[in-house]
Amino acid sequence: MRAAPVSGRLDASGALAARPASVRVRPLPREVTLRYLHGQPIRVRGAATGRLYPIPAHVREIDVDVRDVAGLLRTRYFAR
Repeated sequence: MRAAPVSGRLDASGALAARPASVRVRPLPREVTLRYLHGQPIRVRGAATGRLYPIPAHVREIDVDVRDVAGLLRTRYFAR
């Protein structure tokens, strides 16, 4: 039975050098938090996704799909 080949590099002593820890890449955010600037309850539809965002009067921040951010900011009801 043969051992599986080991890849890597050798250090100065000839021993197999430890590999660096794997780097995890975070996925891009799918949602962005926007501040709601008015105190009235509203429902807004995201232009890009068609998603309906119901916003009660007491809510000051809302998470929205990143694709809807530009359109919602243009309404002036929201800020970053």
